Amino acid sequence: MHFPRSIKRDLSDLVSPIGFATGLTALFALTANAQTGVAIGTGSPTAHASAMLDVQSTNKGMLVPRMTSAQRTAIASPAAGLLVFDTTLGQFHYYTGGSWQAIAPGSGFAWSVTGNAGINPDTQFIGTTDDQPIIMKQNGQRIASLKWDNIAFGTNSLQATTTGTFNFAMGNDVGTALTTGNHNVMLGDQAMREADPDAGFNTVVGCNAGKLITGNWNTVMGSEAGHYAGSKNVAVGTLAGYSGDAGNTCLGYDAGPDVAGASNCVFVGNGSTSSTLDLTNSIAIGYNRTVIANNQVRIGNTSMTSIGGQVGWSTLSDARTKKNVNANVHGLDFILKLRPVTYNYDMAATIALNNEGQRTDPKTGKTEAIEPTANDQQARDAQGRVTYTGFIAQEVEQAAKEVGYDFSGVDAPKNADDLYSLRYAEFTVPLVKAVQEQQAMIDAQQQLIADLQRRLQQLEAR
Repeated sequence: MHFPRSIKRDLSDLVSPIGFATGLTALFALTANAQTGVAIGTGSPTAHASAMLDVQSTNKGMLVPRMTSAQRTAIASPAAGLLVFDTTLGQFHYYTGGSWQAIAPGSGFAWSVTGNAGINPDTQFIGTTDDQPIIMKQNGQRIASLKWDNIAFGTNSLQATTTGTFNFAMGNDVGTALTTGNHNVMLGDQAMREADPDAGFNTVVGCNAGKLITGNWNTVMGSEAGHYAGSKNVAVGTLAGYSGDAGNTCLGYDAGPDVAGASNCVFVGNGSTSSTLDLTNSIAIGYNRTVIANNQVRIGNTSMTSIGGQVGWSTLSDARTKKNVNANVHGLDFILKLRPVTYNYDMAATIALNNEGQRTDPKTGKTEAIEPTANDQQARDAQGRVTYTGFIAQEVEQAAKEVGYDFSGVDAPKNADDLYSLRYAEFTVPLVKAVQEQQAMIDAQQQLIADLQRRLQQLEAR
C-alpha cells in the first residue's frame, strides 16, 4: 500500500526511538481525521466534509484493481459497488449486487437519454463490433433484433431464422417459422407467422396476412389476405386471396377468398370469387361476381343492365392464326330451325345458378347467405321486368346437332354448375351463308323467269 510522503514520514518516525512520541501523536491525529474523512495529497490536504476518502492531485490519477474478464468473473461473492477495470474489454465494471455492469463503452462515454453532441459517427455509434445482433428488450422480453442481414421489431419476430437473410419483420410473432427464407418484407401482427421455413421474396402487409404462405414472390396487403397463398400471387384487401395456389390476382375486400387450388386467375371486386376449386385461367370482375369454369371470363353481376364502350368488341381473325379452313358452314338449314323468342329473366333462378346469393367463409368453410342491398334489390327487380329478344341456348344447340353443324356460337356448360351461353356475334356467319344460299336460289329463279319470258315472247311472235 502506498501513502503520500507526509504519511510515510510519520510512519517511519514511529520506529525511531527519538521520534516515537511524535510519530504516535501523528498516528492518533490520522486516526482522528479518518473518523470524519481522510485526505491524501501533497501539502496538507483537507478532506471534503461529504467524503470519507478525498484523493487530491493536479497531475496524477488513481488506479483501481486491473484484471482480465476471466479474473473479474472469478471474484467470489463480490460486494455491491465493487469497482474494477477489465483489461480484456477496456472498460470499468461495477457489481450491482446481481451482475457486472460496464460503466461506459470502449469509445469513452455512454449515450445520454437527452442526446449527445460532438460525436464522431465513424468511431462513436450504437451497435456492436462483432457479428452479434443488437437486441432490445422491454421488461425482459425481446422486442427487437437488429443485424446487418435481418431486422426484426416485435416479440418473437424472426426468432427461428438461421441462414435466412435480408428479411425485415415488424409486429408481434412475425415470420416466426422462417429459418432459411430470404428477402421477405413482413409488416403486421402475425404476418407470415407459420409460413414455410424457406419462403422467400414475399411482401406481406396486414394482421395475419400471408400467415401460412408456402411459396415465393407473393405480394399481399390486407388483414388475413393471402392466408394460404402459394407462389406468385397478388392479394390486396381484407381476406383477399385467402386461399389459392399460384399466379392469382385478387383485388378487393373478400376477393377470391376461397379458391383453393386455383391458379392464374383474376378476381376483382368485393366478393368476386369462384364456386369451383382447382380453377385455372379464369377472370371474375365485379361485385359478388362468380366464375364457374376454367378459361372463363365473367364481368358484372346479375344486377347489371348495361355493359358497353365507345366501340364494338373485336375478335382476332388473322389468317396467319388459322388452319384447316373450310367452307362447310351451314346456312338456311340451320337458320330455319332457330326459334326467335322474347323473354324475361327469372331473377331468383339466375341469382341462385350464378351463386350470387351466398358466400363461403374461407376461415370456417361455412356457407352463408348474402342479403342484397336496397340498390341491388331495386336493380334486380328492374332487370326482371325487361323484355329481351333472343334464342334459347339449348334449342340452338339441338338445331345445330340436327343439321350436323358444329356451331361455335353455343358456349355449353363446362361442369354441372356452369350455365349455357350464346355468342350472338357468331350467328352472323350462318346468316351470311343463308343469304348467299338464298341469293343463289334467287339467281336461279331469275334465270328461269328470264327463260320463260323469252319462250313466251317467241310463242307470241308466231
